[in-house]
Amino acid sequence: MDLLKDSVTKAFRHYFLLAFGGAFLGCIYGMVDSAVVGQYGGPLAAASMSVVMPVFCIMFSLGLMTGLGGSVLFAHAKGVHDLTEAKKAYTVSFFTALIVGSILSCLVIIYCEPLLRFFGANDEIMPYALDYFDGLKWAIPLYMVGQTLTNFLRNDDSPGLTTIATIGSGAINAICDYVFVFTFDLGAKGAGLATSLGSYLQVLITLGHFLRHSHNLHFVAVDHVWRRVFNMVKTGFPIFVVDLSIGYMTILMNRRLLYLLGTDAVAIYSALLGTCMFADCCAYSVGNAAQPILSQNYAARQFKRVKKAVKLSLMACFGFGITWMTLTMLVPNAFVRIFMDPTEQLLAEAPGAIRLYALALIVLPFNIFATFYFQSILRPKVAFWLSLGRGWLLSALCIFVLPALFGSYAIWLAIPVSETLIGLCGLIQLTRSLKNMSLETETA
Repeated sequence: MDLLKDSVTKAFRHYFLLAFGGAFLGCIYGMVDSAVVGQYGGPLAAASMSVVMPVFCIMFSLGLMTGLGGSVLFAHAKGVHDLTEAKKAYTVSFFTALIVGSILSCLVIIYCEPLLRFFGANDEIMPYALDYFDGLKWAIPLYMVGQTLTNFLRNDDSPGLTTIATIGSGAINAICDYVFVFTFDLGAKGAGLATSLGSYLQVLITLGHFLRHSHNLHFVAVDHVWRRVFNMVKTGFPIFVVDLSIGYMTILMNRRLLYLLGTDAVAIYSALLGTCMFADCCAYSVGNAAQPILSQNYAARQFKRVKKAVKLSLMACFGFGITWMTLTMLVPNAFVRIFMDPTEQLLAEAPGAIRLYALALIVLPFNIFATFYFQSILRPKVAFWLSLGRGWLLSALCIFVLPALFGSYAIWLAIPVSETLIGLCGLIQLTRSLKNMSLETETA
C-alpha cells in the first residue's frame, strides 16, 4: 500500500483493523496472566499483579522508545526516499533494544525483591510477585526486541505480520497460563513462564518478515552512532514517558492505597488496571495505525492527508473512550470477577471506586493519540511535555492533594482529574498544529 498516494481512509482502515485486531486479542491474552493468578491465589495474588505491573511498564516503554522512536525516523526517511538513512535508523534501534533489554534483565535478576518492595509489595503480597518474576526475568531482552521489531514491520509494509505475531504470542501465553498455573500447579511462576514463551514466539514470527525480498530492514554500517541514538531517544522519549508513567502511577497508587484504604483497595486497583488495558490497547491501535500515515505524509508535506488521518483518529479515540467508560460504569463488578475470586466485602467496596476511576477512560485514548501525533510529525518537545504533565506531574499532585482535601476516597478521582486537565492542553496544541499546516498549505 502506498501511504503517499492511496486513499487515507482506506489506508487508515487497513492499518487500524490490523493493529486493533492484534492489540485487542493480545490484550485479552495478556489479561489472562492477571486473571489466572487472581483466580488461583485470591485477592492477595491479584494485588501482586498490580505490583509487578511497573516492571512491565518499564519493559514496554523502553521497547516503544527504541521501536517507535526509530521507526518514526525510518518512516520519514522513506517519505523522502532515502532508504540508506532508513536502514541506519533500524540498525541503531535494534541493537539499542537488545543491549538495554539485557541490562534491564540483569538488574531485575539481581535486585528483584527490593524493586518489588519499592513498587508497593508488602509481606503478604511479596511471595506471589517473586514467583511471577522467577518465570519472567529471562525473557526481558526478547520482549523488548519484539516490541521494537513490530513497530518497524508496521512501517515496512507488514502490518499484517505484526498482528499475527501479537495474536500468536498471546495465544500461546493464554494456553500455557492455564496449563502451567492450574494443571502443573505452578501458580504465579507458571504465569511468568507463559509470558516468557509468548515473547519468544513473537520474535520468531516477526523474523518471517526477513524472508521477503522487498523488505528494507537490513543491518548496515552506521556513522555518528551516538548522534543517531540520541535522535532515536529524543523521538521516542515522549511515548516512553507515557508508558513509564503508568508504572509510576501504579507505584504511587499502590503505596497510597495501602496506606489510606488497605489491601482490598490494591486488589480493586489491580482489576482497574486490567480494565484500563482494554482502553489503552484501543488507543495504541489508533496511534499505531496513524503513525506511518502521519510520518510519511508530513515528511512529504502532504498536509491535507495528515489532517484527514487526524480526523479519523479523533473519531476512533472518542468512540472508544465513550464505549469503555459506559461499560465500566454499567458492570463494575464484572471486571472484578474476571481478575479474582472476590470476597463479599470487596464486591461491596468495588463499584463506587471503579465508577469514579472510570471517568478517566473517556479522555485517555485521546491523550495517548496526541503523543503519537506529535512524535509522528517530529515535534517531540510538545509530546514530551504533554506526557510529563499527564503521567508524572498532575497525576502525582492529584494522588496526594485530593485525599488530603476531600478524604481518602477521593484518591479514586486522581487519575480522571489529571487526564481531563492534560486532555484540554493536548487539544489546544493539536488545534494549533493543524492551523499552522493550513497556513503553510495556503502560502505554498
